[in-house]
Amino acid sequence: QGCMRAFSALYDAASRRLSGRPMEVMATLKAWAHVLSSHGVNMEWESSTGFVTRQAYTKKTSQLVPSFGKGGRRDKSCATFFQCTDKDENNNPIPDWGKAQTAIAPNFVHSFDAAHMSLTINAMLDEGIADMAFVHDAYGCLANDVPDMRRILAETMIAMEPEGILDRTHAYLRQLLISEGVEYSATRGEIVTPEDSLNEFDGLMYSNYGDLDISRLTESKYFFG
Repeated sequence: QGCMRAFSALYDAASRRLSGRPMEVMATLKAWAHVLSSHGVNMEWESSTGFVTRQAYTKKTSQLVPSFGKGGRRDKSCATFFQCTDKDENNNPIPDWGKAQTAIAPNFVHSFDAAHMSLTINAMLDEGIADMAFVHDAYGCLANDVPDMRRILAETMIAMEPEGILDRTHAYLRQLLISEGVEYSATRGEIVTPEDSLNEFDGLMYSNYGDLDISRLTESKYFFG
């Protein structure tokens, strides 16, 4: 038990050290979503392939509808679960701004995972490698092609310029806030315009970067394993 406690303490310490900056980035993305949501703007960003992801969540009402068996009796074991989109008085879907803030971090990461995979597939095809087995962020190919795939994975990651992704996304969202944002009434009743929130949004730029030289990724032994 003593060894287990010691190992657990080491694991927790290492996890906190490794997850510090990722947690900061997640908090930054949530803060951006909060500002845009306040002004009625859905989160939107452009990945490294140029594909634009638009995140729009609406509020849902869940309902369990029982089925009826023999003799007209309700049969809960065969009930059907429905989710209906909530509508306002004008029959428009009601946005779920809370969901937009909690979902932004995983959706953002997944979109760039997909971009990296798309770039990798295209690069491998350009080099005549057609036998691939990819699932999410797991990559596979024939054994003879592994060294080339490993190199291509690093090269496409470098080409994505990941060190500038957050800055580019912040600039993209800033323009979106200006062009699509609407004013809202704050807690004390004052009207807040998108322009009023620009200083707050500009203050949310992420700057706590490390010293990783992404251009040396091809030299890493453990980038892909």
